[in-house]
Amino acid sequence: MGTAKEVLDSLRGLDGPTVLALVEKFPDGRDGVRAVLRGEKEIVLKDAVCVLVDKNGRCIPAHLGVTSAVCDENRDFRVKQPYMNYAEISGRFIEFFPAGTKFVEVNELRDRAEAAKERFLKDALVANLFKRAHLLLPLPQHQVSDYGISLQEFFLPAAKAAYKQKFPERQFKNYRDGDLVGNFTVVPDVGHEKLLATMAESPGVCWYFPHPLQGFSVQAQREAMAALLEQGLLLAGVIEPALGIVGFPETMAGSFNTPGYDCPAVNWQSAGNSFFFEANDDELYCNDTGNLGRAHDIYSGGLVLLG
Repeated sequence: MGTAKEVLDSLRGLDGPTVLALVEKFPDGRDGVRAVLRGEKEIVLKDAVCVLVDKNGRCIPAHLGVTSAVCDENRDFRVKQPYMNYAEISGRFIEFFPAGTKFVEVNELRDRAEAAKERFLKDALVANLFKRAHLLLPLPQHQVSDYGISLQEFFLPAAKAAYKQKFPERQFKNYRDGDLVGNFTVVPDVGHEKLLATMAESPGVCWYFPHPLQGFSVQAQREAMAALLEQGLLLAGVIEPALGIVGFPETMAGSFNTPGYDCPAVNWQSAGNSFFFEANDDELYCNDTGNLGRAHDIYSGGLVLLG
């Protein structure tokens, strides 16, 4: 028990109302307290905040209320966190997009990115996202009238040029080349339309998380957004991984052991089909994909934080 002083010190501040509130927190109230004192039950303390992202930066299906198919991720497939130099990132986007494409200036890119990151890290529910790979992407000012046209004429050519510059001996294959126009629809209620609206209005800034949903089926990724939208996150379509490849081709597509990138914020041709990117040691390719309810341990959709 300790000395009288030690006992009094341990009880300081525990007045009657406080003790009563503590008893009421126990399952079964007083009976629960007595069971603990008799040694029949134990007290287990855990964090009251139910975080949505684990310590490794992967979203937690149960905490997100996901009921669609999810499997364990294959940790052999990873995006390594790259070193990021604001001027170099800005220069790459200017290099690979058509002359005259508008991007924010380097200082604005840095300031907006760091401010968004600082705000986000204050949210304990999702702050762990920054423990997994996160890429800073300048968003071009661009009006997406037909999603397929924008991919065919603007985003995929830039991704191909950046990839081929880095890996001239490899192939970039668009297996739906010539069959993109008029075939894409944006999935509602996952946030992708906010990214499109941002680009239509002015050049922008975003943080892109390539694989925080690894092991989630496409349906599960979409389902997770009911919670993640409230935290300011958007689900990625085809544009974001294409931009990631422009800025960081080696990081995104350097080897067989980079993940496959689902594009769950869009449908291709029908609600039963979406799109994806995948890299190996010889090529990077994109194509449509069906069976959206199947969970695959190396695939992930991306999340986006606008800056």
